[in-house]
Amino acid sequence: MNHREFLSSVHKRPNMYGLDGTYNSAVAFILGYDCGNGSLFLAGFREWLVVKYGEGDNLGWPTLVKLLAHVDGQGLLYDAGVDALVVDTLFQLLDEFLEQRDEYGGLVKIFDRYLAWLKSQEWFRSETLE
Repeated sequence: MNHREFLSSVHKRPNMYGLDGTYNSAVAFILGYDCGNGSLFLAGFREWLVVKYGEGDNLGWPTLVKLLAHVDGQGLLYDAGVDALVVDTLFQLLDEFLEQRDEYGGLVKIFDRYLAWLKSQEWFRSETLE
């Protein structure tokens, strides 16, 4: 079973993996899964999310996922009623990320897009030129 198949199983049956279905438990599980895989499983995920969202280079991936879920006007404040939407968004984004990363040269392409995004930011250009 590859990462994508495993995560699909976790998403479909969270209780089977000791999760309660909340976003916080899913994040904790994914972080543990990353540690169990030599901290390489999530390599490039935050950078991929930053490019996908178009900002948020100062944020961690759990917050970026919330923002991409668009659960309210800001994407940050939500109640338990929409927690499932954010969990669904997390697993969808991880699947998209892993699909791209697993392509030939995928991780290099992800970091290349991130570097291009960084260079396009005024705050980055002004800091590196001084």
